[in-house]
Amino acid sequence: MKTEIRSLTGLRGLAAVLVMFYHYNAFRLLEGPAHTFVAHGYLMVDVFFVLSGYVMAMTYGALFADGFAWATFYAFLSRRVARIYPLYVIMTVPAALLIANGWMDHWPGPPVWVSALVNLTMLQSFVGVPTLNTPGWSISAEWLVYLAFPALAALCLHGVRWCAVLIGFAALVLLPLLTMVPSLVDEPKRAGILDIWHYGTVWPVARCFIEFPMGMIAWRASKDAHIARFFGGEWAAVSLGIALLVAMCIKPADLAIAFMMPLFMIAIGRDGNLVAQLLASRPVHWLGELSFAIYMIHDVMIYFIVALSHWFSDKGMSTHTAMSIATLMFACLVIGLAQFAYVFVERPSRRGIRKALEAAAGILGVSGVRA
Repeated sequence: MKTEIRSLTGLRGLAAVLVMFYHYNAFRLLEGPAHTFVAHGYLMVDVFFVLSGYVMAMTYGALFADGFAWATFYAFLSRRVARIYPLYVIMTVPAALLIANGWMDHWPGPPVWVSALVNLTMLQSFVGVPTLNTPGWSISAEWLVYLAFPALAALCLHGVRWCAVLIGFAALVLLPLLTMVPSLVDEPKRAGILDIWHYGTVWPVARCFIEFPMGMIAWRASKDAHIARFFGGEWAAVSLGIALLVAMCIKPADLAIAFMMPLFMIAIGRDGNLVAQLLASRPVHWLGELSFAIYMIHDVMIYFIVALSHWFSDKGMSTHTAMSIATLMFACLVIGLAQFAYVFVERPSRRGIRKALEAAAGILGVSGVRA
């Protein structure tokens, strides 16, 4: 069973860094196409959703090839918990403390301690409770998809081909329709038509449920020799890469970017082309290894970036220079903290939780489980 395609790990790393600069409002420091490119950072969540579908299908799809079994479902969820939960919890706690002390936004909802308890279940996107560490809303949405993964695997991976084609066609129709839902039209904090995140509706979860299967179907399609040869060729990979870069610089290109992503993942899933080699290179792959930590850590730094930029301004720097320096300093700090978290939190806790869940499976009598 294949567990990693290095180019996809690299893509995830670049996406995480772009989300970070988007949340740090770095686009306000730029002009022209560069401004639009960074301002499209919210679309990296769509990259995560499609990429998760692709990687989950590649890594865990075979578990459900013979249908549903509690042992395999337990194994699947155990691995996901071991992968995401430790750092998710660790970053939820400081976010709750910062919000309680007025250093981060307190969105309308229950008291902070109630929101924190709900957040720890990763079900806040389902029950309409604000996510305290903002990026965690997408983790919650994906967790709900993980709960439905056996059914999605049956439909997208192991069912007859026409079923996967039908689901892919439904995604092509539903995603544009989702962007036009009346309750989203006047959403004041929506940066673009696919910037669908507000916890007060079910639409962020719908965004994930539409895009995750797109990635799963792309993985299935990549196993077809003709499709893999066509999209994995040099010209197709380079053309798709250039098209995506250009589209990121065009404000109304949200849907085009989302629909190109599954094809791009098929293209870079083959190691032979130049784009895949660049994304699989050591520094980009390294960012990919840190991507989850970058994603989970960066948001709690926003208050401190603003405070530092004000301090620089008080020392005589221009507002633009002060914010630029503060942003770059904290971006470097986040990457450093992500490296620490990856080595000393993510990897050891993943091993420890897997062992604990395997032991629990034995106690519960869930046979045949390796978490």
